[in-house]
Amino acid sequence: GITAIETLESWLAGLKLPKQKLCRDNIAAVDQENHPAEWEQVVRGPVYLKYTYTSATEDPGSGEGTPCESAYVKPYPFQGRGVLFNPALEDGEMRMYGDLPLALFEADVEASS
Repeated sequence: GITAIETLESWLAGLKLPKQKLCRDNIAAVDQENHPAEWEQVVRGPVYLKYTYTSATEDPGSGEGTPCESAYVKPYPFQGRGVLFNPALEDGEMRMYGDLPLALFEADVEASS
């Protein structure tokens, strides 16, 4: 579980998404039926972690825009490990990449520290 959280942090640093602000404290924990669950209990074992980032349309008056972000973890009963990357871009095309390595951005993050 904790490895998934550390992986998300590494990916967020590596992707450098505009105005990305989600942090560990914003990640919800849910059970298999997607009901709220105790964080410590869920991350004790293997987890499925879903992170969603939708870029914001800028307000023409202020030039400001805030992306929509969310993330949750839930128990994961399977052996496979990896990242499924599904960016939602302005062109509306469906893109899905995976399973990508958990440590894909670790060298980049360590170099910038």
